[in-house]
Amino acid sequence: VWVSTDHDEIEKVAKQYGAKVHRRSPEVSKDTTSSLETIQEFLQHHPEVDIVGNIQATSPCLHPSDLIKVVDMIKNQGYDSVFAVVRHHLFRWKEVKAGEATVAENFVPARRPRRQDWNGELYENGSFYFATRELLTKGLLQDGKLAYYEMKPEHSVDIDVDIDWPIAEQRVKR
Repeated sequence: VWVSTDHDEIEKVAKQYGAKVHRRSPEVSKDTTSSLETIQEFLQHHPEVDIVGNIQATSPCLHPSDLIKVVDMIKNQGYDSVFAVVRHHLFRWKEVKAGEATVAENFVPARRPRRQDWNGELYENGSFYFATRELLTKGLLQDGKLAYYEMKPEHSVDIDVDIDWPIAEQRVKR
């Protein structure tokens, strides 16, 4: 387990718990830096790494059993990249400007199903992205023989805005 950071306290805690630390350069420690850029820098310093599992710190409910299954998909089933999704049962409507009429995007209103009877849709949740070195060095996070891994909704909590914190805390306590 590697932790990529430019922060002294995060480095200290990571080492305390047995993780190795990759110290990020100032170039990839900006608010606008993508995950891919930080992974590519990491790979430049670690030629021994063939597969990267980028686990987002903003997904605190991720279950270790999910990661074990994803590693198997990459190592033993031949996938080049695997990413996390969650199933939502939400009806989508086209966004319109004032005065325009909207239309349904993923269902037919005249035959509106009960949401619990509908299979729903898969949405990328950002919990993790696994990929081979070959893809990542080409600048690709998702490509090649690509697969998604469907997570349980209770494990799929993404902290993006302030209101997400209490939801995550409640899930962790459970």
